[in-house]
Amino acid sequence: MFSIDQLSEYFSRKGWKYRVDRDNNAIRADFDVRGGNVRLSARVDPDSETVSFIVQGVGQVADQRKAECLEALMHINYSTVLGKYTRDATDGEVTYELSVPINQSELTYEQFLRCMLVALGTVNRYGNLIPKIVFGRMDPLQAIENEEQETSANSGR
Repeated sequence: MFSIDQLSEYFSRKGWKYRVDRDNNAIRADFDVRGGNVRLSARVDPDSETVSFIVQGVGQVADQRKAECLEALMHINYSTVLGKYTRDATDGEVTYELSVPINQSELTYEQFLRCMLVALGTVNRYGNLIPKIVFGRMDPLQAIENEEQETSANSGR
């Protein structure tokens, strides 16, 4: 069964700084993305036999233009193959979550890297989405298109 120690070894192999949270069976690390600094938690859940990658610090959706922000997140979730954005109804915090079933097997280093790339890449791609909708008063679909064009231009595509 895949363990927190193996997950820790993957972070070490990549050279990332991290903290082990044994109480929650998780690894925590901070990363810089467009829009600021985010905290990623990679958690091994032996009960559900999954490894979850949860990115916090993505944004905050309060009452101001809430419907427009949720529309944008729903559109992204629909078009995203792996993972999803979620919003905490109590405080409006937006997180990105990607869970992988491991079913009494191993998560390979390559699979780990793919999950990290997808989680951090998706958050990076839409890093300024919520502020554009709330403060720039952009239409949700226009804000998504704008974010995608900016990240494509910055990546050289």
